Amino acid sequence: MRTGRSVRRPLPSRPLAAALAVLLFADPLAHDAQARASTPVRAGATVAVGECSESALRNAVATAGNGATIDLSALAGCTITLTAGEIAVTVDDLTLQGPADRSLTLSGNQASRIFAHTGHGLLRLDHLALTAGKHTTAYDQGKYTVHRGTGGAVHSDGSVTLSSSSLTGSSVCHATGSNEYNEGFGGGVFAQGDVAVIRSTVSGNVACGTVLPSALGVASYHGGAGGGIFAGGDVDIAYSTISGNGAYATGGGGVYAQGNVTIAHSAITGNSATQKGGGVSIRQGGPPVGDALVGLTVRASTISGNTAMDGGGVASLYGSPVYVYDSTIAFNTASRTPVPGWFGGGGGICGNGPLRLANSIVANNTAHNNGADITQFHLSGDAPPFDGDHDIIMSATPSPPAGTISADPGLLPLADHGGPTRAHGLAAGSIAIDAGRVTSGTFFDQRGAGFPRVLGAVADIGAFESGAPSPPVDACSEAAVRAAVTNAPQGGVVDLSLLSHCTITLANGALTADVDDIAIVGPADRTLKLDGDLRDRVIQHRGGGVLALDHLDITRGFIDGGKYAGGAVFSSGSIVLSGSRVTQSMIGGTAGNAQALGGGGLYALRNVTLDTSVVSGNHSRGRAAGICSVAGDVVIRNSTIADNHADLEGGGVFAPGCFGVCTVGQFTTTIDNSTISGNSAGSVGGGVHLTYSDLLVRNSTISANAATGSGGGGIFVRNIVDGAPLAPSLDITSSIVAANTSGGPAADIGSLAAVTVIGDHDFITAMNGTPPAGTLSGDPGLLPLGDYGGPTPTHALADGSPAIDQGSNAGRFAADQRGDGYPRVHGGAADIGAFERSGPVVVDRIFEDGFE
Repeated sequence: MRTGRSVRRPLPSRPLAAALAVLLFADPLAHDAQARASTPVRAGATVAVGECSESALRNAVATAGNGATIDLSALAGCTITLTAGEIAVTVDDLTLQGPADRSLTLSGNQASRIFAHTGHGLLRLDHLALTAGKHTTAYDQGKYTVHRGTGGAVHSDGSVTLSSSSLTGSSVCHATGSNEYNEGFGGGVFAQGDVAVIRSTVSGNVACGTVLPSALGVASYHGGAGGGIFAGGDVDIAYSTISGNGAYATGGGGVYAQGNVTIAHSAITGNSATQKGGGVSIRQGGPPVGDALVGLTVRASTISGNTAMDGGGVASLYGSPVYVYDSTIAFNTASRTPVPGWFGGGGGICGNGPLRLANSIVANNTAHNNGADITQFHLSGDAPPFDGDHDIIMSATPSPPAGTISADPGLLPLADHGGPTRAHGLAAGSIAIDAGRVTSGTFFDQRGAGFPRVLGAVADIGAFESGAPSPPVDACSEAAVRAAVTNAPQGGVVDLSLLSHCTITLANGALTADVDDIAIVGPADRTLKLDGDLRDRVIQHRGGGVLALDHLDITRGFIDGGKYAGGAVFSSGSIVLSGSRVTQSMIGGTAGNAQALGGGGLYALRNVTLDTSVVSGNHSRGRAAGICSVAGDVVIRNSTIADNHADLEGGGVFAPGCFGVCTVGQFTTTIDNSTISGNSAGSVGGGVHLTYSDLLVRNSTISANAATGSGGGGIFVRNIVDGAPLAPSLDITSSIVAANTSGGPAADIGSLAAVTVIGDHDFITAMNGTPPAGTLSGDPGLLPLGDYGGPTPTHALADGSPAIDQGSNAGRFAADQRGDGYPRVHGGAADIGAFERSGPVVVDRIFEDGFE
């Protein structure tokens, strides 16, 4: 689920909306089941269900506290068929966790929904098979009886995440007679908020609706939106299949969304809609917020075999932009009969907003009106932009961008070529082979890990990369690894996954990559160590794209002050570090060397992203001991930045946010579910140092950092530059910024001029300015940084800590910093900071120097 602001849209306006709000969940059987339930269990607890029965499941859900996890993992091979109606979920946040083999089936028996979530948080359904749900409620509307349904299997007043699960054979449909009609939304799932589908299947669901004539001769469409998914907010789909769903009236056979839709490494196939968007229909659900329009982004995915009157694959309405990268949109059909002057059509894509394609195929689609593959229209004013780069488009209205290939791409039938979803392979001799380019940061084709984006001279066009992957490096030697990195093609993946328990000590300088984009992937157990031996950097990336480092232990890099930046890792583009460690590296030179620009651990001219990683024990004789991003966004998720020291500013994170022309707010430093601890600076900004960058901190702990200078042991904001005041945004929510030290009074948040922090549920003790109303202060009750479970060290909360149950979960995180198995909410509310206390704290060992 995205962690940014969600777009929340109301249901489409209907005459019976007010009545629905009262009556939608008036199920006497469900009410009676709750009345019979036992005493509620403590909020946030894990409730194990060992009995394969409807009553056991109902009781567990009815008694669960907010943030609880219902553990159904013992019910492998079990089928629970509901006989007493839908199961009501009344808490805001709840997780239902099925068995690893996904063999627990929950059936609505074509008689009721399976889950009705009246909370406004997140309902997470994991490793479950949901099937045969059905929902409609009849309303007398005078001339007509309306059968209205929302969510055939799952309805949520909040948000839904479907993970490693299936949702099939459900509907919001009712058999109708004279003067009756259907008005259904979300045949499979309906959510007022966001929907995330991760490694899951949504298939064979139907949303029924009705087309009624009006006195003016213009038809009106009632329901029939979102055969598989209807979302009032955003939809995120990753490594999933949305297939064989239908929406019969408004549109969106597979997906109908009123917020942003992101589709990655997925297949949207064989869906149908009466009107617009057989695969996906996206429309602005209300007035834009400022100049922002919701949009569709498709990456490394296939949209194929879908049908609708307009936009067989995709329909984008009311100016919503469409972005398609490394994808294939083919064999979709727009069936509308030609109408002079009509703007419909577009077998592949139909829309009236900006359109951007890169390295994609939109071909072999069919339309009877306008462009067979793409129809982009506008009703007034200037035409929206239509941009492309290394694409194959056979037929488009208007004409596609210059340089677009317009011949048949030679696609094979949709099939299983490996990976979790089906794709169109490329026939021998296809013009798409070796004719594309790598879009920045794309390292795998639709099938994901193990299927590199580049297998020939350059990337193929579309979602599928033909050819056999290169074998992984199997020799634990500097020569073998160096050759793999040096010879990697643009967008290549250096596969070091076989080198478990291997240490490579570099004797011949840094591993150097000159291509724009490259990924270096280590073994799953993270036991490959790349050691610079304090002679040189470990990795040097001279391209302008993305350097992705995954499951690596990078240590003891060194650069003298004359080379100024990047002790362990240097990139002239962006760095993405996941599941990795960067430790014990250094930028040398004389003490306080202002030429040592920074990044004892990581240095990038552009963006830096950390996910489930550790940067610790690094040193800079100048600025930025841990991380330095010169002009880009910094994103730190589920990670720890600890025990780094800079002789000048920025012990942990240094984000000047400026390159050339400097603008406040041009970039953002985001810290989610993370710990920044024990870092120090000889000047200011022991933990974090910011200049032009905005700051967003959620559910994180910034503590025990130190600055010798006047303030900002935790965070320092340089908000006056050359005498000019700056006003970066500081948004801190449910986070601890306390117990830091400095040479001045503002030990936790320092600045040159007073600042105002926005947010809520925080613990901030000493700052130069105004904290959010209700902020706690004093001693947060943190235990020493240590191994309290999970892959990264954290500060656990001591007994009686004032941070317990005093936070919030604005980012809707499923877990705390430690990840799966450590729910973000355990108790009456989330705890403040990166750690969620759920019982007695057990310390296996104290973190001192990067897991050593």
